[in-house]
Amino acid sequence: MKCLKNLIVILLLCGSAIGGRAQVVNLGAHGGLNYPNMKVNGSSFSDLRNYGGLTLGLWARVGGMFYVQPEVNYVWSKSAINGAGNTQANINMHHLQLAVSPAIRPLRRKGFQVRLGGTASYSFLLAVNNNSLG
Repeated sequence: MKCLKNLIVILLLCGSAIGGRAQVVNLGAHGGLNYPNMKVNGSSFSDLRNYGGLTLGLWARVGGMFYVQPEVNYVWSKSAINGAGNTQANINMHHLQLAVSPAIRPLRRKGFQVRLGGTASYSFLLAVNNNSLG
């Protein structure tokens, strides 16, 4: 919950910093592959394999040289765990991720830009599908 409060504070500060001027708004979509790094505590698992996942999202960039880019992303990932007694569990996780990226664009040339900034994000677990095989 603390992370969500920090995300809201960053949005408010960035919005107030660029709020008084005429703004440029760019909209877009993005997607890509991800590689989850799930770890399991305990010694009863003999093998943990992380498979790739998928990220799809929408973003809006508000501002000019100083800008804020909020994003909404859907993240899916898959892992497999081999346990004692030759059992296996396949785990599919679905997340909704909210992110905000305040940044600056100090260099803008035709066909080339430099953007500097950071990102704060908060992720909500939507569903976990555990398909255990005996």
